[in-house]
Amino acid sequence: MTIKRSLPTYADAVQAEALVFASEMIARYAHGTNPWSEHPAMSPDASHAVFRHILQLALQYTPTRMDIIARAKAGDLDAIEMLRALLLECKAKRLDMPSDLIEYDMHVTRQGQPHHSRPGRKKKSYLLRDLCINMTVAAVVDRYMLDPTGRSPRHKSACAIVAEALGMDYDAVRKIWQHYGRNVAGWANS
Repeated sequence: MTIKRSLPTYADAVQAEALVFASEMIARYAHGTNPWSEHPAMSPDASHAVFRHILQLALQYTPTRMDIIARAKAGDLDAIEMLRALLLECKAKRLDMPSDLIEYDMHVTRQGQPHHSRPGRKKKSYLLRDLCINMTVAAVVDRYMLDPTGRSPRHKSACAIVAEALGMDYDAVRKIWQHYGRNVAGWANS
C-alpha cells in the first residue's frame, strides 16, 4: 500500500511565509517602544498614552475641548487628567482661560471631581493595539497580495494569517480591519 502525499502548493508556501512575517511584525509591536510611552505598543498603557496625546492636541480647539469637558464630567479619567493639567498650567501662568474651561473649573470647584469611569471594556485601552493589528494586516496584504478578508478552503486571508499569528479569533481581527482598514492599505509595505 502506497501513501499518496501531496506537495505543498505555491499558495501554501506564500501563506507560511506570510505567517512568519506577521508573527515577526507583531513581536516588534509587542516588545518594542513607541513615541508616546515606555510601554509596548500592544499594551493598554500605551493606548492610554496615545489617547491622552490626542486629547492634549484636541484641547486647542473649542468644539473638541467641549467634548473633552463633557467626558470629564461623565468620569473619564484621561479627560479629567488632561483638563486638570491644562487648568494648572493656565492658573500658574495667569493666562486668560476660555469660557468653557472657566465653567468646567467652576463645576469642579462646586461639585468636585468624579472619581469613577464607566465599567466595561474601553475602546481607548485597545486603540494602539488595534492600529498595530491593522497595520500588520495591511502589510500582509501589500507584501503577499492576499485578500484582506474572506474565507476559502485553499487560501487564507490576511486577517486569518494575522489572527493565527496573534492567537486571536479571526472575526475579531476582521472587525478591526473593517473598522480601520480602509485608512492604511497600500502604504504599509513601503
